[in-house]
Amino acid sequence: MALDASRAAPAVDWLQSRTRELIVPLAEVMRRVPHGGTLVDLGCGQGLMLERILDTVDRAVGVDFDPRKLRMARQRLRDAQNLTLIEADLLVWMDTNAERFDTALLVDTLSSFEPADQDRVLIRAVSLLKPGGVLLLKIIDTTPTWKVDASRLLSGLVYRILRLSRSAQQRFWYRPATELAALLEHQGCTVTRLDLHDHHVIPHVLLVATTAKVP
Repeated sequence: MALDASRAAPAVDWLQSRTRELIVPLAEVMRRVPHGGTLVDLGCGQGLMLERILDTVDRAVGVDFDPRKLRMARQRLRDAQNLTLIEADLLVWMDTNAERFDTALLVDTLSSFEPADQDRVLIRAVSLLKPGGVLLLKIIDTTPTWKVDASRLLSGLVYRILRLSRSAQQRFWYRPATELAALLEHQGCTVTRLDLHDHHVIPHVLLVATTAKVP
């Protein structure tokens, strides 16, 4: 039976945020975010990454389609003066947004899209960047297998049993980090791969993609 979020909202919010903080190396991602400039967090969720980096950038935008997670983000970041939060379908927003950013984040967002849409998400994410801009793509790799199985088990608990998200019945599509890096390189990016799972049971990988600077 799904949790009654209207009656247990504070506990559910705390549980979801705490679970994510425990199983995702957010601090490792944060350390690679360039200081200054403008930033967009694509699939910002409850604002855990934004909370960590708002003091280091000039202005930030967070986009997510889940109104409950955005409520959590607004509460968490209620005092922020340099933040805009937008409730929108991510692909629709990226297709219509005209602003360009110095940095873009995709932290465990890509796997929520089917493989055919993942290419489109990445291509649009790169197009949101200014010349010399940086995309931080945090994914779950497809090896080693036992760590992928652990990730699916945790995702099933959070999304299908506890239903701590609007996307309660969604599936997740993981793709090899090498494949995604090749796609980013095809878009003209220089890509650095960082494996972040030495001390985690989930195969976290961070791809840092930098667009070419204008000569």
